[in-house]
Amino acid sequence: MTPPPAPGSRPDRRAAVFVWSLSTAQLVSWGILFYSIAVFVVPMEADLGWSKTALNAGITIGLVASGVFAPWAGTQIDRGNAWVVMTAGSIVGSLAVAAWAFVATPLVFWLLWVVIGFAMSCTLYEPGFAVLSRTMGDQAPRAILKMTLVGGLASTAFIPLAHLLVQELGWRHAVLSLAVINLAISASIHALMLRPDRLPPAPPRSQKLPSVSTRAALADLRFWGLLIAFSIYNLVFTTFIFHFLPILEERGVSRDTGVALFTLIGPLQVSGRILLFAGGQMVSARLVGRAVFITAVPLLILAALAGADLALLTLFVAIYGVINGISTVVRGTIVRELFGAQSYGAISGSLTLPSNFARAVGPAFGAVLWSIGGGYGLVLYTLAGLCSVGAIAYWTATRDMGSS
Repeated sequence: MTPPPAPGSRPDRRAAVFVWSLSTAQLVSWGILFYSIAVFVVPMEADLGWSKTALNAGITIGLVASGVFAPWAGTQIDRGNAWVVMTAGSIVGSLAVAAWAFVATPLVFWLLWVVIGFAMSCTLYEPGFAVLSRTMGDQAPRAILKMTLVGGLASTAFIPLAHLLVQELGWRHAVLSLAVINLAISASIHALMLRPDRLPPAPPRSQKLPSVSTRAALADLRFWGLLIAFSIYNLVFTTFIFHFLPILEERGVSRDTGVALFTLIGPLQVSGRILLFAGGQMVSARLVGRAVFITAVPLLILAALAGADLALLTLFVAIYGVINGISTVVRGTIVRELFGAQSYGAISGSLTLPSNFARAVGPAFGAVLWSIGGGYGLVLYTLAGLCSVGAIAYWTATRDMGSS
């Protein structure tokens, strides 16, 4: 048996460059393909006369399309085609963002978001996690954590950058600039780092992990427990995050205070991941995930009861940011713990469609509950109840790591 490379050896450095490079591509891809739409809604509305609903429908369409294409992308990565999938995804995404600069009708805009959704399914966390699961062996959880540390800064980096570009160049030239950045950085990294001859040496298959096919996973109740848990989590927390400022305004909290609290969430997500990073070499998605889901229930009850109390709202934001950051790591590692790395991409991709759909409908779901209840009390207590269901589903899925 070949001994593992000593720390600081060339294979070690090669793996580190590989992980940090792919993580940088995640930062850029998330910032441009996902977060940038938030900056362009207002200037596009003013210039084109489209409604906010028509503009925000773009990201909804993109999320649903991403979920639809995710199983295909994951399956291709399982087959060793990561170089083609992620490089093509970056190039196609860059071209679609560039075409966005020339849109004149909502229909064309929505069609472009179908293409951007395809690009997201090929480039964002799920395919990135799949690549790391295939190439990093027992170090995959640690590598996934590093990827989320860097990717978690996407909104912090790209929302101000996009805003500055809009101010200096106008929204159309700003979009073109972002397309060039995505092509120059994300596409180049994927094209260079994912070439078969550049991949880190394949590690021996871990004897600690199961090796489960996609078909077997889909017949496993644990898969369906994860599907329910993560779909509920995405529904609950995207509902909350899109209604966060309206909730505070309903309670008489000033807009400036609400925005200040909102801006804390991104750095706190990264802080949660740093806590995991400092906690040791291996991350137990089973145990950490249980803590996340269980914490979410009283957290939402706290939000319902906090009123306009700034101290309680700050406490809520602090805990929310930390557990939301950790939840991304859990999502990236629990599939590997339960089902192994053999079919990670396809299994993870199969979880993405319902999760993305739940994420997409969250804002509308919150609005319907608000209209029924005449305020946000019903919304928050309903979300807490749903989180209880999600916690039970996750606990059940991870109750016996050896069962199927």
